[in-house]
Amino acid sequence: MSGSEIVGDIAEGALLARAVEPAAGEAPDGHTQETACLNCGTTLCGSHCHSCGQAAHVHKTLAAFFHDLLHGVFHFEGKIWRTLPLLVWRPGLLTREYIDGRRASYVSPIALFLFVVFLTFALFNLAVGPIHVEPSAVIAAKSGGVQAEADAARELATTEARLARARRGAADRRSGKRTGVRS
Repeated sequence: MSGSEIVGDIAEGALLARAVEPAAGEAPDGHTQETACLNCGTTLCGSHCHSCGQAAHVHKTLAAFFHDLLHGVFHFEGKIWRTLPLLVWRPGLLTREYIDGRRASYVSPIALFLFVVFLTFALFNLAVGPIHVEPSAVIAAKSGGVQAEADAARELATTEARLARARRGAADRRSGKRTGVRS
């Protein structure tokens, strides 16, 4: 893809986004304008809630999303102990709290996801060690797959033949013909 195609795609995406949500980003400072804290409901008198500390605005830009992502990954603090029990026993409530804007008390879903992914890879690497696949093992696995496919095809043909015999026998019994099989 050439540089001009990339620029064209970006311009097309921007025009499409503007068509879908024309009023986005029209606030004087580029943020949503809230009058009450989305987390605790306290009337706002600044850029952060003076009661719970949550930011007064919800980021709606891609840059703000990535900023929140990086900030969330590296700053768990004590929020993890409020997030994990809800995630395990009442995930719907946790989701509803986050959607409704009460986010200051919980770990960001993206941060939690990334943390779990990185932790999983680290634990598997420690427990199992690096996995090395030899080219001969790959070839053997492929040839084993061909053999398994052939076995499955033979089994399918056998099963279809038995089904056809059973259907013929049922049709013969319905029509009154006697087969050598007792019912």
